[in-house]
Amino acid sequence: MTQDPMWWTKEVKRILNADISYIPFSTLPKEEIKFKALYTKICELIKSYSHVGGETVFKYVLSELTDNIYPHSEFMKSIMMCQAYKSKKYVELSFIDDGVSIPGNFEKHNIDFEGDYKAIAMALMVSLQKTIMRGVQDSGAHFGYIARELA
Repeated sequence: MTQDPMWWTKEVKRILNADISYIPFSTLPKEEIKFKALYTKICELIKSYSHVGGETVFKYVLSELTDNIYPHSEFMKSIMMCQAYKSKKYVELSFIDDGVSIPGNFEKHNIDFEGDYKAIAMALMVSLQKTIMRGVQDSGAHFGYIARELA
């Protein structure tokens, strides 16, 4: 069965036009530019979630993880979902792909790490340090706090 060539456009329009607190399991497009609309919707869902480190921190972590899917993962298929639990005051976000994982990328480059969680934390820490070194000041976004929590 061939897939409708407009499936992605229809799916994004359905999601972007909905007033919902979740983004159901959605296939990520192979082209990063097509992902930006979905990224924007995720950011809209988390706008009022200061308890997850603040909107700036959440967007930073989300951006780092999603920005690296395209250049490093080499995925063929990928799905994601996002659910905002307003009453419980937290957000779940999942990305699943068949490409190279962050730990797999570390292994590929002979970088030592202790478990998948630590590899992801290390990747975010390195990226965070580069961002801070480029002159981004901590403007109350608590980057130091989130970095310690991840490590």
